[in-house]
Amino acid sequence: MIEVLALDFDGVVVESLDVKTQAFAAIFADRRQHLDAILKLHRENGGMTRFKKFEIIYRDILNEPLTSEESAALGERFERWVVDRVVACEPVRGSVELLRRWSPRLPIYVISATPHEEMRTIAAARGLTPYFADVFGSPTTKPEWLRHILTQHDLAPERVLFVGDARQDAAAAAETGVRFVRRYVPGLDPTFAGLPIQHTVADLAGLDTYLTEVLGLRL
Repeated sequence: MIEVLALDFDGVVVESLDVKTQAFAAIFADRRQHLDAILKLHRENGGMTRFKKFEIIYRDILNEPLTSEESAALGERFERWVVDRVVACEPVRGSVELLRRWSPRLPIYVISATPHEEMRTIAAARGLTPYFADVFGSPTTKPEWLRHILTQHDLAPERVLFVGDARQDAAAAAETGVRFVRRYVPGLDPTFAGLPIQHTVADLAGLDTYLTEVLGLRL
């Protein structure tokens, strides 16, 4: 029986993946000759923090050093670009309804690669905070947050269900032993080879159906 539900945010609760792609395009607009490679790296590494992506971009694509001060400045530019846009973007179909229906029944957590305070600000601005037991972001990793939840609730891993759209989400679930459901995003097709996926849904209306009809949970 599932006793805790954990959700990635971008691409699972809100349709914000394009916003993040546009942000990378904006902050690296002066690197036009490298932009395709930068955006490819971003798209293929959903669930990776923006700061890790900056590190890889500078090391492997731009072949330039990146100081901690420069990385922090890029992060500030990125945050300024995305916050209001993520607050305003469309919810994933069924997400708000699922939160309203299931938050009285299950503790629901956000586990995101977005910086922690930024993620909490976005959830609050969208009016979603009351539905969540807590909202977690980086630099703490997704496996670390999943272990925190397991410890906090004193649960076996199979009692927790994590929903994500990226390979890194599935890898975090596999590392911690929790169950994993993939939200399939059209146009985003990362490889999940070798990773256990219990189910795939098109949206969170599909997750609601999975919880009730497949897992047998009752409100």
